[in-house]
Amino acid sequence: MVKQWIFILGTTLCTVSAAWAQEQEGPFVRKGLLKATATISPGTMLNRAVSNIYVPGELEYFLENKVSVRGDCYWYLNSQQKPDFMKQNSMIFFGALYHFSKKKSDFFLGLQPAAILAQPNMRDSSGTFYPARIDPGVSLIAGYTFYVWDYCNFYLNARYVTSRYTGTSAGTLQLDEIMFSGGLGFQLHTRKKSRPD
Repeated sequence: MVKQWIFILGTTLCTVSAAWAQEQEGPFVRKGLLKATATISPGTMLNRAVSNIYVPGELEYFLENKVSVRGDCYWYLNSQQKPDFMKQNSMIFFGALYHFSKKKSDFFLGLQPAAILAQPNMRDSSGTFYPARIDPGVSLIAGYTFYVWDYCNFYLNARYVTSRYTGTSAGTLQLDEIMFSGGLGFQLHTRKKSRPD
């Protein structure tokens, strides 16, 4: 009889402590979270058989529990095909993301306008390269983040960006592209967790 009571008491304590720990953990994603990443990202152009390589970095801040603002910079390295289709195709994005988070898992969607420094690897009728210039673009982004620790996470991103370069002898160049990135990210909470009322 004593063994049964010890077993019941032990099971009850374990159950209560596990429930309390989960309640204390709560959602990891909340207002004041600051995130940063850097990695290498492949991109595939949709209007031609060209694969590009970028070095992207991001900085993100949560204004609310489900809404963040994020800036991304993609530095163009080169193309997998030779000769390169573009001499330059670096991008800066800034916009808002909406998050569907539960505890340490976070799915998100977002829209980001872009400024794109583009220069095709083409010559005009005088034999000089077309100039590098800043063109507008827009990007849709979706991704998933899993927070493995208080200060680091694993993430996967998929991005669609649409832009164009006008005024070449071949007409308007559509530069639409799909990009993927993933890896290890870092974060910290800039605000203390608010206590429930």
